[in-house]
Amino acid sequence: MIRLLRTWIHLAACAALLGLAGCLREEDPLPAGGEVPVIIAQGEDYGQAVYFKLSTGEQHSVPVDAWDLAFPTDVDSMAVRLNTGKLFLAWNTGQTGRPRRAEWPAASSFDWQTDAPRGWADSTALWGWHRPGSQQPTGVTFVLDRGPLFHTSDTARYRYLQITGRDGESFRFRWASSPEGDWREERIALDRAYTHVFFTFEGGGRVVSVAPPREQWDLVFTQYVQPFDELPPPGRWYLVRGTLSNLTQGVRVSAVTGDFDRYPKFEELSRDQLGSLPPFRIDADGIGYDWKSFDLRGNYFIRPNHYYVVRDPDGSHYRLRFVDFYDERGRRGFPQFIYDAL
Repeated sequence: MIRLLRTWIHLAACAALLGLAGCLREEDPLPAGGEVPVIIAQGEDYGQAVYFKLSTGEQHSVPVDAWDLAFPTDVDSMAVRLNTGKLFLAWNTGQTGRPRRAEWPAASSFDWQTDAPRGWADSTALWGWHRPGSQQPTGVTFVLDRGPLFHTSDTARYRYLQITGRDGESFRFRWASSPEGDWREERIALDRAYTHVFFTFEGGGRVVSVAPPREQWDLVFTQYVQPFDELPPPGRWYLVRGTLSNLTQGVRVSAVTGDFDRYPKFEELSRDQLGSLPPFRIDADGIGYDWKSFDLRGNYFIRPNHYYVVRDPDGSHYRLRFVDFYDERGRRGFPQFIYDAL
């Protein structure tokens, strides 16, 4: 059922996007000077998110649907994030009550929001939980749509949420499954060893282990929502498979994705040419998803001229280029790349 639903969502989005630039579908310390081949096993159903550390080549895999909300541990961050890999959306009701289903906006309404993949705090769907410039909560209720991919009934899919505060040690919030049900009060203790503390509504609500400690990953290969603002909902919420950076730790990416005659070739790039590359972006989706394309028969193709230079938290630079999206058995969902230290 889930695969059929994913297929339907993909075909609907493709039909909407055909009038645009094409349909994108839905990848011991490293020595300098030696290219390392890497394969990332997301799986044919893209069911795994894979965290990767450039300096060591270490990988850490976790199911994409393992969590719902991510609470930042940095003391000045208020950006509670949604798991957009589940097609997660939120509606800010603008009130402290719990509107009944008949009062919710239609799925085609712009009232529903998701987190932008660039990772900026003010582009998160739950940003309105606090007053601007303070940690004072507004008390507003959000309706959460956890998405149709992993939640096939309304009982499992929808939640009400109020974030009631944060301090240097914890977030506080409450949630309910229905307008009539009791609120469940939660307090999430923050562990600075990690960029976020992750929470799932499954099993009555609990903290779950997802990402490795903050210093043990630079990139995560996963699926997430890419909004296409040219389109009305729900077609604008398009699920892609790509690569996001550990923005909290300061990972930055320079992407060579056009004007290829202007920049050094990947094979010839050296450290003293870094200044000639495009600027290093302060965006989580500096690599993103468009290092690949596909045809309407579902065949993926790597864009051969695209490459990336990643600067890690230690200031080391790595050149990286994707070479495949299939494994040796011809299964999609196994992005492969080569990289090395400059």
